[in-house]
Amino acid sequence: MRCLPAAARLLLLVLLVPAGLAKAAPFGDALLPRTLEETLDNGLKVVVAPRPGVGLVDLRIVVKVGGWLEGEHAGSGLSHYAEHLVAGGTTTSVSESQSAERLRAIGGLKNARTEADRTWIHVTTTPDGLGEATALLADWVIHPTFPDEEFTRERNVILREHDQADDQDARVAWDLLHAIAFTRHPARFPLLGERARFEALTRGDVVAFHARHWVPGNAIVSVVGDVDPGDAFHVVRRAFEAWPRARLPDVRLPVEPAPTGRREARRRGISPRSSIALGWRSVSFSHEDAIPLQVLKGIVADGADAPLRRAVVDDGLAGGLLVRARTPALGGGLFVVLAHVDPDDVARFEERTTAVLARMADEGPTDEEVERAKRRMRTSLVLSTRSVEDLAHALTRDWVSFEDVRFAETYVDRLARVTPEAVRRAAARTFAPERLSVAVVGLAEDVDAAAAAPDHEATPAVSTTRLPSGATLRLEPIADAPDVAMHVAFAGGNLREGERRGASAVLAELLLRSPAAAAARRRLEAVGGSVSSSSDRLAVEVAATGLREDLEALLDLLDAVATAGPVDEAEFANAKARARARGASRGRSARSDAEDRLLARAFGGPFLPPAAADAAWDALTAEAARAFAADVVCGPNLAVSLVGGFDPDLVRRRVEALDGRLADGPRWRPAVEAPSWDGFDAPTVFEPTGRKQVSIVVAFPGVGVQAQAERAALDLVDAWWSGRRIPSGPLYDALRGERDLAYAVEATHLPMPGAGLFFVHVRCAPERYAEAVGAIDGALATLAEAKLDEEDLRAARNVLLASRQSVVQTASARARLHALAEVYDLTGDGGDAYRSCVAATDLDAVRAAIRARFAVPGRRLVLWPEGVSRP
Repeated sequence: MRCLPAAARLLLLVLLVPAGLAKAAPFGDALLPRTLEETLDNGLKVVVAPRPGVGLVDLRIVVKVGGWLEGEHAGSGLSHYAEHLVAGGTTTSVSESQSAERLRAIGGLKNARTEADRTWIHVTTTPDGLGEATALLADWVIHPTFPDEEFTRERNVILREHDQADDQDARVAWDLLHAIAFTRHPARFPLLGERARFEALTRGDVVAFHARHWVPGNAIVSVVGDVDPGDAFHVVRRAFEAWPRARLPDVRLPVEPAPTGRREARRRGISPRSSIALGWRSVSFSHEDAIPLQVLKGIVADGADAPLRRAVVDDGLAGGLLVRARTPALGGGLFVVLAHVDPDDVARFEERTTAVLARMADEGPTDEEVERAKRRMRTSLVLSTRSVEDLAHALTRDWVSFEDVRFAETYVDRLARVTPEAVRRAAARTFAPERLSVAVVGLAEDVDAAAAAPDHEATPAVSTTRLPSGATLRLEPIADAPDVAMHVAFAGGNLREGERRGASAVLAELLLRSPAAAAARRRLEAVGGSVSSSSDRLAVEVAATGLREDLEALLDLLDAVATAGPVDEAEFANAKARARARGASRGRSARSDAEDRLLARAFGGPFLPPAAADAAWDALTAEAARAFAADVVCGPNLAVSLVGGFDPDLVRRRVEALDGRLADGPRWRPAVEAPSWDGFDAPTVFEPTGRKQVSIVVAFPGVGVQAQAERAALDLVDAWWSGRRIPSGPLYDALRGERDLAYAVEATHLPMPGAGLFFVHVRCAPERYAEAVGAIDGALATLAEAKLDEEDLRAARNVLLASRQSVVQTASARARLHALAEVYDLTGDGGDAYRSCVAATDLDAVRAAIRARFAVPGRRLVLWPEGVSRP
């Protein structure tokens, strides 16, 4: 951000309302002037709002990226850094100084800003300067070169912004409050980023970030002022139509757990008075409480007679009172009260403030108070759109949050319907004691500044304990999480069954059938928890979730599962029937059918094609199932993990008590041989199925799950070539994008212990089989040439990391990762180490993986419809 004084930046940072609130008119009046909209072929949104006679034009571009949407760079301030470098910087056609000279020639004024969910650059000029201003703006956005000298200079400029922010106790208190109020949502980071994360950014990070986020489908251009709409659209089209269409970024915000108790942090400051910030976690704008909370803010804080001002300002207790009801569209809502008080009055200020808000929650406001607050809000909203700059800001901001430049009209309708009871309900839900966080900054606070705020550099600690029985316990406590996820994994699975085919699936059914396990399961499900069991290639698993108060039931379930005893014939028969039915339902998927047949041919034995499955089930006896269970359910084969809100000491005590009752047994670490192509009696093998479509599977050797560096390289090949099941990539283009030969197009790297497979699966109509095979062969030839470049690698890395991050957002997914890391013999948690490998893999490593894995001819398995002539 540039050209704004510090005080103005702080006020803008903590705006009263989210997008959509910064404009309105009295009910019954025209709310906004006429607007016209158009979307260019490349996806860029354009809005024009003519204001004849004002003699000025505001031209701006707003991109949907900001401090909360930085993905893997969260908390670094990367979006703000990119804004500094894009706004008027050197491009492929002009230097920074030449841009400045051209801007001066038209009398243009430029500014830029980064917010939580958007970044914008605008130029204000006279109507005859619109063409030149638009050409300049398009050049800055589309063709920046990010020279090293500008990168270094702006880095130093932003470091000075950090210094300036650190010199303002109110700003420090604001940031500290958010740092403790949120544990996962990026609202916990300052928009400038944390200093250490910012200093670690490289020029390459900025270049990649710009290429990913600054794309036309992710942006809007507005022209507001003294213009002819037709001329304005023509000027924008001419300048921006060459901006190439690109894939939209997919940045998913983590789910913030509900607060479960008061949080407090203190930090040294520079002022003799303390800055105190009280914050109650609130809601996003889509929630029914959002607008009532904004009305409540107007009631308690705006105007000389506002009750909060009377309680803390009139007698001199507090100075500089700031109240904000923040309900952003992206979540991260917080109702904030910030003031400067004497150090001795910190507790008294909190008492008086909470008393005022508690009265609103208990008694609610009067009709007169609500109507007066709404009238003040409407008046300020009307006044805030009088200038062309403010109107442009309002229109584009609403598009970013709601994809509707005229959302203000919807907002005014909702505001009109707010009642005193709606305000009271919102207050009652928001101002609960467990939702409160308190941050205090001042000289009198005898605290260590380095330890005052949470350390966001580190993820919650994961502790690993190997118990005397050989079992492994992994714990990831999250202090404020309301839920707990538990995962129990035994080293088993169908790779370890030998001749006892189906025994792992039967064991998964039996683990939850003992009286003790069934009782614990009923307790959890009665309060909304969940319990399930499953088996896969390497493990037999039980997963359970509940609230933190349900921890004892979760641990009772663990006791029952880990000490499961022998079963009788009737129990075995029922479990076998259920497991058989579950396996049969899985076989209805064309992909799983093809995958099982392929793995059966490549590895032999463990992966049964449907024709052999029935015979294997018939051959499985209760004696064989009991012997398998005795091998599997033992200490050395057990891995248990818990993630969420729990007392780790309590869990350790319970598990240590259980450990003495665990059975001894072997820890299975069987080697899995590399895939053998001997099972294919020809380069292409046909097998009949009852399906109408043809399934074509082409397989190549993959890598083992433990070889994480090689695995990361091959997974990046998958993400680039196939788009990781996102509709893009050379394979998709060859089969779907160009000729529409097939509906299902998938490429998957399937790592397993010691070995793995990379396979392509395509489904098409029988009459298009020959065309599909030709297209697959052409795509494979292109893959073998390894023509991907740095841009392809960057996109693949983003897709891969984003897809993995979307999986591990929940406690249950992380709990499973922790447990299976032990079963798969992985280091760390099976996630962080792998992500590091993905981030470190360079272009040479990916090309080497392609040459190593796709040099051998692929083996083709074709599942052909019965009764249809085969080629």
